[in-house]
Amino acid sequence: MQYNEVNMLLASRVRQLRKEKDIKQEVMAQKLGITQQAYSQLEKGQRNFNTELITKLCAIFNVPVVEFFNFGTQQKIINSANGNSTYSYVNNDSQIINELLKSKDEVIQTLKELLEKYKLKEKK
Repeated sequence: MQYNEVNMLLASRVRQLRKEKDIKQEVMAQKLGITQQAYSQLEKGQRNFNTELITKLCAIFNVPVVEFFNFGTQQKIINSANGNSTYSYVNNDSQIINELLKSKDEVIQTLKELLEKYKLKEKK
C-alpha cells in the first residue's frame, strides 16, 4: 500500500466519522483552524495526516485513537472514469490494518507517537 493510498484510507475514515456525527465540513474546518477548501482536500486524501491532525480529529469526533484507526477491514475500490482513478473504501473482512502498518515509515511513526502519547496519559 502506498502512502497516497493510506491518505485515501484515512480521508475515508474522517469522512465516515464526520457523517456519523452529523458535522458539516464548514464546522470541521473551523474546529481544525483551516479553510473549508483545505478540509475538503483532507477528505479527498490530498493532504497528509500527521500526529497533531489525528489527535485533533479524535478530540473533535470524541473517539479514542484506537477507534479512529478501526477501519473494520476495508477493501479498496478503484473507479476509473474518463481515464481518472478515484478511490473509495467499503467495509469488508481482512488485512487492511496490517497493510497500513506495513506502509510508509511516516504512517508507522505517526502511530508510534500516538501510542506513546496515550500510554503516557494513561499512566497519569
